[in-house]
Amino acid sequence: MSHTLEYVIIAVYLVFMLVMGAAFHSMNRNVSDYFRSGCQGTWWLVGTSIFMSGISAITFTSNAGVAYAAGLSYLIIYAGTVVGLVMNWLFLAGWFRQLRAITFPEVVRQRYGPATQQIYAYVGLVMFLLGASMQLWALALFSGAMFGLNIITVILLLGLVVTVYATTGGSWAMMATEFVQGLILVPVTVLVAILCLLKVGGVGGLLELVSQQGLGANFALFKGENTFPGGNYAAMWIIAMLVFQVKTQCSLSSAARYFTVKDGREASKAALLAAVLMGVCMIFWVIPPLCARLLYAADVAALPLANPGEGSYAVISMRLLPYGMTGLIAVAMFSATMSSMDAGINRNAAMVVRDVIPALRRLTGKAPMSDTRQLVVGKFTSLAFGLTIVALACYFATASGKGIFDVAFRIGAMLGGPMSVPLILGLFVRRAPWWSGLVAAGAGFVPSLIELGGTVIFHRESWSWPTLTLVIMGVSAVAYAATIPFWKYSRPEYRRQIDVFFERMHRPVDFEKEVGKGNDAMQLRMIGFFATAIGGFMSLLALLPNPLTDRLLILAIAGFVCLVGIFMLVQARKKFHAMREPHKVGELVTK
Repeated sequence: MSHTLEYVIIAVYLVFMLVMGAAFHSMNRNVSDYFRSGCQGTWWLVGTSIFMSGISAITFTSNAGVAYAAGLSYLIIYAGTVVGLVMNWLFLAGWFRQLRAITFPEVVRQRYGPATQQIYAYVGLVMFLLGASMQLWALALFSGAMFGLNIITVILLLGLVVTVYATTGGSWAMMATEFVQGLILVPVTVLVAILCLLKVGGVGGLLELVSQQGLGANFALFKGENTFPGGNYAAMWIIAMLVFQVKTQCSLSSAARYFTVKDGREASKAALLAAVLMGVCMIFWVIPPLCARLLYAADVAALPLANPGEGSYAVISMRLLPYGMTGLIAVAMFSATMSSMDAGINRNAAMVVRDVIPALRRLTGKAPMSDTRQLVVGKFTSLAFGLTIVALACYFATASGKGIFDVAFRIGAMLGGPMSVPLILGLFVRRAPWWSGLVAAGAGFVPSLIELGGTVIFHRESWSWPTLTLVIMGVSAVAYAATIPFWKYSRPEYRRQIDVFFERMHRPVDFEKEVGKGNDAMQLRMIGFFATAIGGFMSLLALLPNPLTDRLLILAIAGFVCLVGIFMLVQARKKFHAMREPHKVGELVTK
């Protein structure tokens, strides 16, 4: 089967991403612009970026495999994300923005001191490199099986494209490309879900097929302990998944997403937009794998994948989408992974420039770097991170076995849980000593070591993921609570530091005084232009030999993208016009 058209679509998409990175290069005048968009990001731009960075190709592969096997349990994964984002909307997003930081380790320093800051910075960098490279490798492996793409070629192309636009355009390019990627991903995945429902005869037909094939128990939202081996997808799994996803969204490690927005109010609106998008889209995302199980189980089972269910979304998409749009599914999956990778490159480069290097310079008695030099070092660091991720992904792809992949994944899981607890509790518990975060993280690491030792040394059966997750979180929380009585021994200067931390976190941002003028009109114009251009390219797919109905579907998707772009251009023109009329400037700022 020829995939020439898919290759062309992917190539054009990647060129668009590179051009966008170059276009936003001029907006990076200083290190604040490069790493946090100068705190000028609009709520709609930041909110879409948060939504896109919260998903990856795993959404349509591994998690689709969950839906294929266990039905509505898929929704639990993203329900936890939505709950966390709602909590962000209610109060946390505003708090995060009001911390007035560039990186989350900077906040860790404010809350716990320099020792904890450095540990979190170094561990965070290692975890990101492992996580990003594994995601890129997994996407390439999946693309090879589904679309006939060469694994190394996918890794090199995607990795280098993301590296280039993230390095040249910084935070602005990151958020702009994620917005445009979202404009493609959302309507295409909604269309796939609608076509699936039409194929099975609507929701009623879907339920009837589930009943006929005896999948009611497997697809139920709440399952018995014996429905799946090891109690998977039962009550314990649901609790652990909800806890895991909520803590991910509410941890200080996720706070950097809101550093780019104007103020606390805009941050809350961004969180609400991300929550709404995730809550709506997860319903559409669960439908295709379910329908693939009901309609194309034999085709899915024949896939050359370790877990064929992970290809269910792609299989049914290629079956039902009009000719020419299967390339857009590949683009959607690429977009999901690229949005996670570019955010990581930018934010982790910021950690090197703002947390790691300053500490080393203080240690060696050197003066702090100038803002200009920080910007230059930040770009070189972004480039280095991107190339390292590509190299690691290529190594995973060429390794004879998956042992190193499994070890890397386990290390990430073992470190992530314990280290997140202090990053949440520290926002609410004022009277905890400076070493409370280290004690809590260290205590949570103990169950991981016990489990690892029992599995590797004594060859015992490993703990289930829900058990390990809840034990780690529980032990870390108890250890943190045990340090609270030692607050009374804290030094006066540390107590004053904590007072300053909480005062800053709860003090609203005065945008005009602290940041200055916004550039909303410029954001609308630049992103609107690219959205319109991409929508125009997508409309060309209607020229392909398809039935009239399929051509109309293509035009509907392309038209949606174009209309959003045109709307943004119109709004940009209005704002620029208002800026030229002094009596409307005040009205513009309030909007």
